[in-house]
Amino acid sequence: ESLELAIERCDRPESLRETLSDMLRTPIHLLNSHYEVSLSNSNPLLHPSRLYSLWKNWHEGIVYDRIPLFYEEWTEEAAQLYILMDNELQALLDTLPVRKGSIATVLDYYESTDVLSLAHKLRSIEAFKGILAPMKEVMGGYVPDFHSRYFTEDFPYGLAIVHRLIHEKGIPSPTIDTIYDWGMEMIATIESS
Repeated sequence: ESLELAIERCDRPESLRETLSDMLRTPIHLLNSHYEVSLSNSNPLLHPSRLYSLWKNWHEGIVYDRIPLFYEEWTEEAAQLYILMDNELQALLDTLPVRKGSIATVLDYYESTDVLSLAHKLRSIEAFKGILAPMKEVMGGYVPDFHSRYFTEDFPYGLAIVHRLIHEKGIPSPTIDTIYDWGMEMIATIESS
């Protein structure tokens, strides 16, 4: 129904917004900052929280006998990690030139109130049904696939931006730090082998 646009270094942002809106025949709303469209608590936090809960203790030699469903078997641990990561992101947003509430908390977005309701919600989303955790077959079973986009996109790009900004602002981020460091280590371990 509409688009959102962040414009920087422009003397007449309203004029540009109007021109683009006319060209696209779609209402466009101006945002306060590019952070409102470039930061997200979706994939950059969602996937890493689940991956970490699945494989934080994985090391070379561990082989699993099955591939879990990524969302339908979402755990309370993964939901708790997701909420903690989002709390740290929300603390970052408080220091940036963004509109309050421009990025809803995960609890608000998923119409949840706590860890249990968030886990239940993520397990029950119809569009997420049947999605398998990123694994690859090896002799005797399955291992995490660190070449999956869940790793190659969400850690070094999505979560890395949040991680860097949080550290630039000096905001405590123990959960994001732990999960980010783990994911980057897993990617580096596989790339070096």
